Amino acid sequence: MNLTQVLGLLFGAYGLYGLSNAWIADSGTLLLRGVALLGTGAILFIAGRKKKS
Repeated sequence: MNLTQVLGLLFGAYGLYGLSNAWIADSGTLLLRGVALLGTGAILFIAGRKKKS
């Protein structure tokens, strides 16, 4: 596991945390931010995997 993948996991975890908060608060802005963070994390994780091989 390299730094890019670790960053991707951190972004993904923070995105999931944001999505759970958005669900509780019923906030559209928090929901969009959570989805964006989750997407960024996924892109970083995948980019980290491709770079390694």
